[in-house]
Amino acid sequence: MEYLKIFLADPVVVFIGYALTIISGVIALIQTFGKAKAKEKTKVVERKLESIFQDNINLKQQIKNMNVTQGEKSQYFQQNSGPVNIDNRG
Repeated sequence: MEYLKIFLADPVVVFIGYALTIISGVIALIQTFGKAKAKEKTKVVERKLESIFQDNINLKQQIKNMNVTQGEKSQYFQQNSGPVNIDNRG
């Protein structure tokens, strides 16, 4: 037990202990700030994703509401306004 007291009382060991404590404290601060920054970036990305998701829903709704209707005139005969009979029997 006496050897342990002498070892821990050595100034080099005390300096190493303080140095490791300071280094671990700095690492903890860096991790804390990094985590806060990462959470903020996550919130920004989630807002963008929600916006894109809402735009996607709106586009799907617009596509659903689109109607394709055939006009009165034939697509082949622009000048004809009446019915057109096409005989394909050869």
